[in-house]
Amino acid sequence: MSNTIKIGSAQAAIVSARGAQMLRSLAEKVASLADENAQLRAHLEQRQHEDSVRELAHEMESKGLNAEMSFEEKVAHISQYSDLSLIRQAVGMAAGGEVRFAKVADAPGRGAVDPLTELCLGAD
Repeated sequence: MSNTIKIGSAQAAIVSARGAQMLRSLAEKVASLADENAQLRAHLEQRQHEDSVRELAHEMESKGLNAEMSFEEKVAHISQYSDLSLIRQAVGMAAGGEVRFAKVADAPGRGAVDPLTELCLGAD
């Protein structure tokens, strides 16, 4: 059993006009939300970049790198770069205020000579 509703051409025109109006309204709303979303994404990316810059500047401070620069100067200098990967690698590789020649392994030395003494005096 089928329930079919018949409408006249005047009613069909009204429904069609309302549907078109609703579609235009929804299209405008979607465009507006897409713009807002893009703005929020840009703001979030900027904020993440600023946080990364400050984190790198703090790490430089803790390692004593570019000691002649203030924290704010380091932040301003690092902020100039959009890709922080190379700066992050350089800061990570930098030794903070110390000179490293080599690591002395936790391996037993020969006889009574410890690995540090053996490194300094050379092998017999």
